[in-house]
Amino acid sequence: ATVLMANHLFNISADLLTDANLIKGNKPDDVKKKADLKAKANAKMDETIVYADKAVKYFEALPAMKPVQKANYKIMLDHLSEIYNAKNNPKKVAEYEAKNKAADKL
Repeated sequence: ATVLMANHLFNISADLLTDANLIKGNKPDDVKKKADLKAKANAKMDETIVYADKAVKYFEALPAMKPVQKANYKIMLDHLSEIYNAKNNPKKVAEYEAKNKAADKL
């Protein structure tokens, strides 16, 4: 359920960011709508981080992962990497990308 919720929230945040990026106008209403969509996307990203972190910790605690677990683990790491990239946190991006590369060897 944690992986499903993280995926769901990640998809909502991606949709909100896409909608915000489609707004090209410079009118005050357009600027406000774009800012509102970005704020909502950031809130959903913050929620996603909570669920994705829980999932990552769960997978890392397993003695061995089945292929489907490894796939979900890598998806969670990718989501976290993309979220922290959107939040301009290169240190966290590098951390999760390194974990994702290490997961290939599991």
